[in-house]
Amino acid sequence: MRKNSLTSAPKPKHVLQSNLDFAEWYDALEDDLLDASHDDYSLYYDQLKLSQHHLDSLMESTADALTLLSSLSDSFKAVDEQTTAFQAQCESLMTEQRRITDLAENMNHNLQYYAYLEPMTRRLNAPGAANLVRAKEFPDMLTNLDQCLEYMQAHVRLAIPLACLY
Repeated sequence: MRKNSLTSAPKPKHVLQSNLDFAEWYDALEDDLLDASHDDYSLYYDQLKLSQHHLDSLMESTADALTLLSSLSDSFKAVDEQTTAFQAQCESLMTEQRRITDLAENMNHNLQYYAYLEPMTRRLNAPGAANLVRAKEFPDMLTNLDQCLEYMQAHVRLAIPLACLY
């Protein structure tokens, strides 16, 4: 608890002889009283300045963190866009690969009939073809030949350009 400033006022060091001595003593006393009343406010002011400095530091740190987060967010968006574009390219390549694989499988299926004809033609035109006719595998060869001819008749538009090769 604070003492009453009038009861704790310092007594004059010497006897006051004149009004001028009293005025000087009173001015000094008034300055002391004013300084004493300002001490509490000065302490509070210093605490406020310290708090303000601390809050300014927090605000600066927060601003730096927000700047960093914004940069990270921009980087994430760029990576996300690049990943999405890469994924679309991969899906497109996979679709194209499936299309080409299907096309190759269809070509292999279609060409198997033509590929069978050439070795059979060579075997039938080779010397000793009479022995081939008597072989056990000859009926199977004729069955395969019939299948090839049926396929060529069913697929005339494919067969015409390739048939002239055989």
